[in-house]
Amino acid sequence: PASMVLAAGPPFEIARTTGIYVDGSSPEVASIGEVLAAQIRRPTGFPVAVSPIGAPSAGSIILRLAPDRAALGEEGYELTVARDSVRLLANRPAGLFRGIQTIRQLLPADIESETGVERYDWSIPALSITDQPRFAYRGAMLDVSRHFFTVKEVEQYLDVLALYKLNVLHLHLSDDQGWRIQIDSRPKLTAMGSLTQVGGGPGGFYTKQDYQTILAYAQARYILIVPEIDMPSHINAALIGYPEISCGQRPPALYTGTEVGWSSLCVDKEETYAFVDDVIRELSAMTPGPYFHIGGDEVRTLSHDQYVKFIERVQTIVNKYGKKMIGWEEIANARLKPTTITHQWKSDSAAAA
Repeated sequence: PASMVLAAGPPFEIARTTGIYVDGSSPEVASIGEVLAAQIRRPTGFPVAVSPIGAPSAGSIILRLAPDRAALGEEGYELTVARDSVRLLANRPAGLFRGIQTIRQLLPADIESETGVERYDWSIPALSITDQPRFAYRGAMLDVSRHFFTVKEVEQYLDVLALYKLNVLHLHLSDDQGWRIQIDSRPKLTAMGSLTQVGGGPGGFYTKQDYQTILAYAQARYILIVPEIDMPSHINAALIGYPEISCGQRPPALYTGTEVGWSSLCVDKEETYAFVDDVIRELSAMTPGPYFHIGGDEVRTLSHDQYVKFIERVQTIVNKYGKKMIGWEEIANARLKPTTITHQWKSDSAAAA
């Protein structure tokens, strides 16, 4: 944390009589209280009721919004632990949510158990913490295109991100091996392009309802979803259903390998940009937040001029639908708008190149 001071007094002990008291004017804060209560109930077996702030009794955990703590920003919090209470203050609900993760981390590791645990010590050391993030964007990526993950598995991943106070999930939704998101205007993307994954297997895709379920789960954990549709390369799964937007020599077919750089959209065809517009329009409308990731990496079959022309034109399409474009580092070869963001990465293959 940004600041932590250990106190000399005894710890706070969670007991069967412990309750959580929340800012009664905010349903959002009540929901955060329920998240913490559920975390405590499962391993301890204690009832842990969540109630509006009134006159909390000794042994209470108190979550409260404090507008006078504006300096804490969107995600900062103050946590004070004494023998008689745990008090968590934040300027915004996101700060309270980050703060309850710190409470989890201060408790014995058994608090993470999925089943009841027989122990007599559920204590939090006496201390005071003031914390806020160094970085506004703290992300992790999940590649569901090379290997498909179910909605439940994505939710489990989001739970881990939340515990470590990450606030962005970069969801890689398409690649050579599979197209994973329903697009109504281009139904063959999932009907034909989602049927496998690296090494074989059934693959899969997210319906629009599945995607909304993932978005809602992330939003409840104050995590932003950044969707990636990789283009102009890493696009084989799309070309299976729409071969007319390819001009490559390799015929589109289901692919289960890991070689990259051989597939590409035909960037000199207008049909290609109609396809890109359809995908960006629909996925942007489904996705809250400011970002749309277009990939743009590891392109082996286009000339420099073709690549630059494509990136600059797609940038305008992304902006047209109200999003800021993100791409991997190669997009810096094009003339980018001030709002466009480049993601840098390094791997053995990148270092070798």
